[in-house]
Amino acid sequence: MRHSLKRLAWAMIPMLSGCQTGTALDDYLPAGPPTVSGFPAAPPRNVKSVVVWGNDDRVAAAAASWLKEQGLTVYGRGRVQQVLDQSTAAETTPLINEAAVLNAVSEVGADAAVFADRVGDVRPPMVSVKGVDVRNGRLLWSGEARYETFYGLPNTEAMTVLTDAALMSAWGLQPKED
Repeated sequence: MRHSLKRLAWAMIPMLSGCQTGTALDDYLPAGPPTVSGFPAAPPRNVKSVVVWGNDDRVAAAAASWLKEQGLTVYGRGRVQQVLDQSTAAETTPLINEAAVLNAVSEVGADAAVFADRVGDVRPPMVSVKGVDVRNGRLLWSGEARYETFYGLPNTEAMTVLTDAALMSAWGLQPKED
């Protein structure tokens, strides 16, 4: 009996500390919708192709997928990275800033650059997106989405939900009903 109590105590420690056996905290997705804000605008008619650039591969991939669903042509980041590598090879400080990305995107032939970034600390996660016209550098739209509270590290699904919500807010679209 005493031996069984010890086993039960060791089995309960992960559950009491917030780590349930079989369910990692990384897989937690809040039940409520994210909080969104944005500069809602109709999708620009003169933008047919974009390049998505971001600091988190999950966010960039989610943004590229969402934009493809909206009928835009999305060029791969690899082509832009090649242009950036060639242009920064001659410079002494290879710092890639937004202006350099815009120049590279215009060389690739896309109409706009979409900056899709994960912002801030990992808890609670936040995503910021903005579309910039490469011809004149004008901001076309921007949006943000975040969870008020979040337990665990954001997984791919959470980052996709936030990215989609930020883009919908930026384009003035209503969230899809489940």
